[in-house]
Amino acid sequence: MSPQEELNHYRQALIAKDYKEALQLAKSMWTDSTSKKKSQEDLIKNYDLFVSQLRLALHFKEAALFEDIYCELLNLEELETVDVNLLHFLRLEHLLLSGLLEKAVEQQTHLQADLLKAKDQERLLHLKSYIQSRSQPESQRQVDSENDKESETEANQRLNRLLKNGKFKEAMPLLEELTQNDPTNVNYLYNLAVTKLELSHYKDSIGLFKSCLVLDPMHQKSAFNIAQIAKGLGDKAGNLQYLRLCFQINPFSKESQSISPEIGIGVN
Repeated sequence: MSPQEELNHYRQALIAKDYKEALQLAKSMWTDSTSKKKSQEDLIKNYDLFVSQLRLALHFKEAALFEDIYCELLNLEELETVDVNLLHFLRLEHLLLSGLLEKAVEQQTHLQADLLKAKDQERLLHLKSYIQSRSQPESQRQVDSENDKESETEANQRLNRLLKNGKFKEAMPLLEELTQNDPTNVNYLYNLAVTKLELSHYKDSIGLFKSCLVLDPMHQKSAFNIAQIAKGLGDKAGNLQYLRLCFQINPFSKESQSISPEIGIGVN
């Protein structure tokens, strides 16, 4: 199969929202010795597709694949069409998810926050907060860790009581604080998204559910909730997109069984 044929298959997998298949195709394209080295012309011509592969590698925590694509795309940094800032931002997330804190600290110096999109700027603030909290001296971190465990346990107990009693307005500032202190905690992000949804903050809620999917591409409840919000807002395309993603993540779940008639798919 030629490189262009591989890219065409990859593009079709993306269109079909078959991200697992897309990931396998991307891995094949970058591990096959005959096609791993891309020409500059190919990289420029299919730049957006290669960026999507970079995002897939990030989401599915494929470290080697991510570094291969990142390094090749970074070689194009002198071209005006290449968003180098976005590449650096994605690598910062990659390094943090990989537990490489020292490299993440160095990586953030390459970023120009004002050039990022608004949603990425907000995400960057959370990541920088996380880096700062983890960059304290080891002795101080140990003391803080013990204090954090105790205070976090108390905060979670209070949070559970508030959510159980439907006190979402009171729960929101507590969830925002917990999320800021632990920006990669999917449970906190998801509960904050649900809380925003209950308070009719639909735009914020969708952004948070999408963040859950970034950290955990298999987080089906987030995809399902985005679909339901889109439906309520009259966004038919968005509704269908996330219904299909929800079904793809787990076609046998209760959510998928309830939506399969809507998207014309059944489980054999």
